[in-house]
Amino acid sequence: MPVSFQALRDRHAGVFQLLPDPFDIDQYCRALSAHRERAVIPVPFNPVHTPLSSCSSVTGFWVQVEDPDTPGLLRDIIGYASAPAIPISLQITFFGHELGHVEHDHLGEPDARLEQLALVVAPTLMKYGGLDAVKRITGRTTFRSEQEEEAETFAILLRERLMTRHDEIDNGPGMVGRMASPLVDPFRRRRRA
Repeated sequence: MPVSFQALRDRHAGVFQLLPDPFDIDQYCRALSAHRERAVIPVPFNPVHTPLSSCSSVTGFWVQVEDPDTPGLLRDIIGYASAPAIPISLQITFFGHELGHVEHDHLGEPDARLEQLALVVAPTLMKYGGLDAVKRITGRTTFRSEQEEEAETFAILLRERLMTRHDEIDNGPGMVGRMASPLVDPFRRRRRA
């Protein structure tokens, strides 16, 4: 069944209201963590300098871990491709896609690349019990399933929300506003102050 943009927009309105201005992934994750009462931990990785020999198509993944000292306490680690050559709009899309999996509480699928994906977030993962603490993992590799469609739609809605704030932050210092300008309307003339 196709995913309805409007239904997802309505479902996640509260999550999108938490977006900081200017947008910052770390700040957004802190707000989400407080709102959800469960930690969301962003881990950017450079796909060129990552030990992902069999994971070259992975641009993001979600690892859910259970705190070894507090059974039942879950944390969500979101790895997303981030490098100087990757436009911020794509980094936000990669992050948003994985956050979509988190927000929809997708089950994930067994992934033979678990150990390689875990290496990317090893320092963070070790704080929370290592591989033994992993409850589920998803890696962005295909768009064939309903879960992937929901996650991608969430990412699109997240970017859409950031882009609609363009006029609000066009005259301010907001990085997203400056970057969004050509994406919102590449033929629009910039307003003169």
